Amino acid sequence: MQLTEQHVINRSDPRFAAIDAASFASKNLYNAALYEIRQTFCAGGAWLRYAEMDKRMTQSSSQCLRDGGGRGW
Repeated sequence: MQLTEQHVINRSDPRFAAIDAASFASKNLYNAALYEIRQTFCAGGAWLRYAEMDKRMTQSSSQCLRDGGGRGW
């Protein structure tokens, strides 16, 4: 059994917007990385190492910033 700790932050809390934005960005980054790993593995059976994944995600995020945030990552 694992014990967990839960913190409830209401929408009226001044920290809510920052925490909500950070968790949304974190979810999107995780999903983008998982998509890249799955596509690479299915295409050639290769497993992406951390350095290669970091390189791809950095390129993806800088491309997103250049596009003005129009493309999801």
